[in-house]
Amino acid sequence: MKNLLEFEKVIYDSMIIIYYCFKIKNHNLIEFSEKAHELTQILLKNNIKITVPSFLISEIQRKDTLDMIESCISSNQIANIPKIITPTFKLGLDFKFKRKLDKLLKKEWFNVEDYLPPDKLYQPIENFFKNLIYRPDCKEFLKKKNRLNPIPSFEDLGLMTFSKDKKYPIISNDNDFTFFADELYECKLTEKIFNFNDLDIYNN
Repeated sequence: MKNLLEFEKVIYDSMIIIYYCFKIKNHNLIEFSEKAHELTQILLKNNIKITVPSFLISEIQRKDTLDMIESCISSNQIANIPKIITPTFKLGLDFKFKRKLDKLLKKEWFNVEDYLPPDKLYQPIENFFKNLIYRPDCKEFLKKKNRLNPIPSFEDLGLMTFSKDKKYPIISNDNDFTFFADELYECKLTEKIFNFNDLDIYNN
């Protein structure tokens, strides 16, 4: 955590933003929402702003939030789920999530930058993941991601490019970022990547 506080700006990946916006009265995302808010307060206390590229916000806004809510309910990730789950309950969560996102985008400390990843920075990162197929640790990585292709989405590769370009660290708990975090940094492909799950914010 101490190393994270050395930066003037940090990048949240899409899931950290979703966790933050899912701090809904009585119905937080268990474990994650509270931590995302606590982390944000620590960053603000240390005069650290959160900056993301505009395409990341577009990605979140394109998500089917009702489908996401359904998945969270099915996996018991939402606190205080009623015994009878009605469409009204789901629509209420959807409305509150979107309202929280709108409010976040208006915060002075949350910056959204128009950004198009330049090929000269984007391509080496994509090549890094393409070449994983020849490595023995790729199998474990793909198992964690539950997919066959080692190459992350455009948004994830673009976020890594944004990190490299701007020299801002990424906070994420997505294995696309965290599994090879040290190697990506050592190869000078990204700035540091901090695993959200490993951040000890309560003893800060």
